[in-house]
Amino acid sequence: MLGARLGGIITTGELNDSFGHGSELEIHFTEGLGSWYGVEFSLSMHNLGRSLDREKDIDYTGLDRSVKAGVYSVTAGMTTFTKISRRISFGAEAGIGLYTVTATIPSGIWEGRITRNEFGFNGGVDIYYALNDRGLSIDVGAKYHYLLSGRDPLQVLYAYTGEEGCGFTQVTLGIILFTN
Repeated sequence: MLGARLGGIITTGELNDSFGHGSELEIHFTEGLGSWYGVEFSLSMHNLGRSLDREKDIDYTGLDRSVKAGVYSVTAGMTTFTKISRRISFGAEAGIGLYTVTATIPSGIWEGRITRNEFGFNGGVDIYYALNDRGLSIDVGAKYHYLLSGRDPLQVLYAYTGEEGCGFTQVTLGIILFTN
């Protein structure tokens, strides 16, 4: 199966206070290994947007600049799926990934970037609705991501939350092509 998902990010706690909610774009590929399970690979852009906390911006950059945060991820995991009815299927997934966390700091016509690579975990569920018998389906899903950000003061998520790990939930609507 090959698909694309578009949606939003729901944040909580300090991450929500610092950045609010964001947007999501994901391209994914699933290879079925059996009739009910397979492996999934995803490439995602999780956009947290501009900081909402001016004081933390000044602490992080030393300047009164609004910091923009984004996370790019490459994940792999196991997935399972089952047909509920002729047109509706359910799926669940769990995996690990590499998350590239980027802080973008504007300075006049230039921008500075601070990037850190982090390890993380994810798990989610999807409901697929078949639009036709050729394998084209709509996908509605939610996936939770947890990043192990460590204690690096230049890692933007740690700098703004003060936590060595943080999570967010992506909620998406997508289009899927089942290629079996």
